[in-house]
Amino acid sequence: MKKLFLMLVLFPALTSAQYYGERTTEQSFESSSLYFNSSYLNTFGLENFKKVAVGLVDDPFLNAYLNPALMPDLKDKSTIFYLDFRGDRTVEKVVSSYVVPLYYTDFYRPYYDSRWVSVTRAEPVPTFSFGFFANPIKEFVNNFYIGVTYQMIRRKENFYSSPYYIYNSRYSYDALGMKAEGAADIPIKDRYSAKDEMITDAHLFSAFAGYKITDKLSAGLSFNGVIHKRGGGYLDARSDEYGNTNNSDWENRSQQDKNQKYHHADFSAGLMYEFTNKFSAGLKLGLLTGKTEQTYDNLHYYFYDYDATPTNNNWSSSYSNSSTVQSWNHDGTNKYFSLNFSYIIGEGKSFSGYYRYSKTIEDIVNSSVIMDTSFYVSHYENTYNNILNVHDYSGKSSARDIRSGWGDRNENNHEILLRFSSELNSWSKLNIGLYINGRSYTINTFEPVTANRYSEYHSRSTGSNNYQHDNLLILDEIKRLVWNYSSDYFTLQIPVILDFTIAEKFGLTIGVNRMLKDWEIHETTTAYFTSRKRNENGVIKEENNFGERYSPPGDKYTDNDTDLFLKLSANVSEEFAVNLLFDPEFQHLLRVSQWWLSFEGKF
Repeated sequence: MKKLFLMLVLFPALTSAQYYGERTTEQSFESSSLYFNSSYLNTFGLENFKKVAVGLVDDPFLNAYLNPALMPDLKDKSTIFYLDFRGDRTVEKVVSSYVVPLYYTDFYRPYYDSRWVSVTRAEPVPTFSFGFFANPIKEFVNNFYIGVTYQMIRRKENFYSSPYYIYNSRYSYDALGMKAEGAADIPIKDRYSAKDEMITDAHLFSAFAGYKITDKLSAGLSFNGVIHKRGGGYLDARSDEYGNTNNSDWENRSQQDKNQKYHHADFSAGLMYEFTNKFSAGLKLGLLTGKTEQTYDNLHYYFYDYDATPTNNNWSSSYSNSSTVQSWNHDGTNKYFSLNFSYIIGEGKSFSGYYRYSKTIEDIVNSSVIMDTSFYVSHYENTYNNILNVHDYSGKSSARDIRSGWGDRNENNHEILLRFSSELNSWSKLNIGLYINGRSYTINTFEPVTANRYSEYHSRSTGSNNYQHDNLLILDEIKRLVWNYSSDYFTLQIPVILDFTIAEKFGLTIGVNRMLKDWEIHETTTAYFTSRKRNENGVIKEENNFGERYSPPGDKYTDNDTDLFLKLSANVSEEFAVNLLFDPEFQHLLRVSQWWLSFEGKF
């Protein structure tokens, strides 16, 4: 009695088992900023400047991504090299609830941000980045170059879960969300926790080649590839008997595993033509093909035994076992083109820009298999006013949800950047830009589902309060889920960069970027039921060939931000320079949210 009282009073209940039968598998797919996007070495890739760096900053690696026909200025040198080491950004990303960490005793329903589906997960920064341009045949051909870049990502993080689950097992609750009478949620002590990690391993590489065919016409080719893997797991296994938890015996095993793979190959070609001494323009065309595969396994096992022997007057026993196995496969292409131009206004002043359009189409195949079984019995006796009261309870439940789906993801992306550059005097230079990006994103999936849930319990009491309750609930569904999701994103950014030369050996760069971001998101799920049969205590209700639509209100988000970066440069010699780039944060206390150390050489 004392043990049971402690369990019921001292330990709060966890939230009940959650089953979202009209939620689709695709909503749990985890996208990434690397998926189906061109990869390149961004030498100004700080979080709030990476989108505006291309076309704004005159850098050979950024120019080669903009158009491989833009020849790097090797001058009298034959090789340019670049190497950097980067620190991770330490502020939250736009969707702060995206990653849901798992703690040993905390099980909660997270807040859902509908941008989860379309705002990709930002990858960890590269451990190091390296690149070079060279003309290996300079003695024979002057107007030729080749280039290579490589970036490696290797990062360990804590395991995290998706906020969009279909089924989430809870101790003491059956498949229909009913709590076992008299059952208490188990007070978990951290006896043994074996695993809590996610490891990202990625390799990003690119190659360029260009040739100046005539004094006015040049051509270039580029290739970039990504090999990306992320995997890890969470394991919490416990067992205790006669410990501090005041339980006779119990054990618990919670295990989750994720594995993600992605690769792509991206080919592009570019042309540049100098129409006059002041005006030049170029064209770039490209095709990216990629594939991603993801799996997720979630296993929960729980057993609890409180003096469950025939000789005891008070006893209980509980058992549950659930599993979720999911998989996703995306095959996609990204077709794109861009136009870029440059116009020299006058001495030390220029105007340039680009327009880029890309269309991404992904074919989707996914599946989910969800199983759950639970069983509970208890017997409790007490004497009050010389009357023996006996309480008996027994219950069992099961759930099965099997589904497979297909569909597509489509994205249309428009980018415009305009830049004005002016040499203010012999020791300072101004770059000011305007960046506009509009992106429409749609997902359409079709998912046949066969779902069965069963719950039965019996409760009886004799003595001063006699009663008997019997309950049976069976729900069988055959349906097809159609999920339609759309997201419209718009951003306007105004970057300003000032470069200062301090003496002959040192330089200072100050940059600021004003950003406006807007999202508008709509989604609808329609369930087309072939049949739904409900048996409640022998009363059977059957419905056939009908539909239900679930349309949550549209979501709108707006984000306004201003960010500043500083760059310190030291020219050790004419051939070698060291740069320190960092992003200060002024909220509450001044701190550095990201830093960047790079080395440049010309030989």
